[in-house]
Order: sequence, then structure tokens, then C-alpha cells
Amino acid sequence: MTPSEAASRSRLAEASLVLITIIWGTTFPLLRTSLRILDPYDIVALRFTIAAVLIAAIFWKRFRYWNRTALWDGALTGFFMGTGYLVQAIGLTTISSPRSAFITGTAVIFVPFIDRFVSKLGATLGEIVAVALTFVGLLLFYADANLKLKAGDLWTLLGAVMFASQVVTTNVAARRSDPFVVSALQSAAAAMVAWVFIIPRGGLSVPWRAIPWDRILYSGSSRPR
Repeated sequence: MTPSEAASRSRLAEASLVLITIIWGTTFPLLRTSLRILDPYDIVALRFTIAAVLIAAIFWKRFRYWNRTALWDGALTGFFMGTGYLVQAIGLTTISSPRSAFITGTAVIFVPFIDRFVSKLGATLGEIVAVALTFVGLLLFYADANLKLKAGDLWTLLGAVMFASQVVTTNVAARRSDPFVVSALQSAAAAMVAWVFIIPRGGLSVPWRAIPWDRILYSGSSRPR
């Protein structure tokens, strides 16, 4: 690869990350408004069912690389992702979108520690300092609430841990399984995390015609990670 090609790829990667960040940010207010109509289980189930169908339909040829390892990778990463989005949605019922986005962003702090736990390595000094600074930032963030965490904050913080776990396990999966297959299976597994609660109660919380399909389709087709 020539230097110019490498630079072009780098710019493309950076532009893609910016676009992903924009999409990621817009989903918070959309999900919060959707929660006025649907419950968290409905949103997660519909969102990731749509995502799984879209990915499988677009990259169906990649499923020739299907194997048990890919199935396991998709199920494990999907469990973490589905649980993360479910508890995040539960948290959004009681806290604001900016607050949820801020707490969810702390997932980056948990990633190195979970990765070190998986790889049996200790945390570095830089990682410890980063966690300490983030903790101070959280204290300042909650100063207006007398340092009291709301129930929604704790649900969202649990979501951040789940997302961090998904990042670490996806990193492992990407090295040994086809990423498109894993992504489709991951979305399907995430949807099942919610469907297992919906099916026993007899279905969705609202009629199909009452579902805000524009927001659900956007969140499903723009699924981050």
C-alpha cells in the first residue's frame, strides 16, 4: 500500500467514525420519545429484529462462512449488546437524553479493565488514571443533584458495562469469525433478549398500527457498533 492510499484510508476511517458518532447521538432523543409510546422491551426487540433482517438480506452470501464459532460469537456479543440497550432504554424512562448519553459514554472506561480481565493482564497506570479522572468528572456532573444517583443512572451505568463487554468480545470475535455473519447473529441475539420477555406476556405493549415505525426503522437501520 502506497503512502497516499494509506492516508486516504485513514481519512475514510475518520470520516466514518464521525458519521457513526452523529448517528449514535441522534438515537438518544429518538429513543426517548419512542419510550412515551412503547416500553423498552418492545423497542429493543423491534429495533434489532429489523437490524438482523437487513444485515442478513444484504450480506446473505457471507453466510457460507457460518460455523459454530460464529454462532457462539454472535450469541455472546448479542447478549451483551441486547442487555446493554435494554437497560439503557429502561434508564431513559427516568433520565434525560444528554444524561443517558454521557453515562453511556463511560463505557470506554470499562473496556480496558474488562479486556485485561479476559486476557489475564493487569491494568496499566494510564488506565487507572483515566478511570480516576472519569470518576471525578461524574462527581462534578452529579453535583447539581447532591451527588445522588437516580435509578435511571444506575440502569444506564449497567448498560455502559454491558457495552464495554460487547466491545471486548466483539474484538475477539472479529479475529476468528466473519464480521458480517457475527453482526447479523449479534443483532438477532440482541432482539431475543427482549423477545423472551415479550412473548410470555402475549405480545407487544401497543397495537402494530400505534408503533412509531419511522423512529424504529431509523434506529434499526442505523444500528451502531
